[in-house]
Amino acid sequence: MDYLHRQLNSLKMYVAVDIKIYLIRSKTGAWLGAKGKDHWVTNVQEARIYTKKALARGQITWWANNYPEYGIADLIELNVGEGEILSEEQRVKDSINKIQKEKAEQEERNRNWRLEQAKESLKRAQQVIDEFNSTNTVKQ
Repeated sequence: MDYLHRQLNSLKMYVAVDIKIYLIRSKTGAWLGAKGKDHWVTNVQEARIYTKKALARGQITWWANNYPEYGIADLIELNVGEGEILSEEQRVKDSINKIQKEKAEQEERNRNWRLEQAKESLKRAQQVIDEFNSTNTVKQ
């Protein structure tokens, strides 16, 4: 199993990165939530991620000053050493093709609508001409 796992990993492309990210955890084990979420969440995947230590420290200070009854939160530093390269070529090509197809369909609908409007205008104009001709022939 370990051999198979290594073989599969060798097919993937990776890039070496040296980045640190920061999370804030309360004394009760809750994580400071991402924007739009509750302030404190239990699931780490819903936690707010900071790429700058100073911003995370500022949040810890703010929470400690405004809510001292909860104590001072912990700053968790994560070191990321490698990242997998995910190819987006096929997804982007499919998206572009879909947008182009939808645009062409919309243009075709617009042309058909304009044609129908022109036909209706022509029909109304012909009715007006017919009315005009019929009233002129009656007066003569």
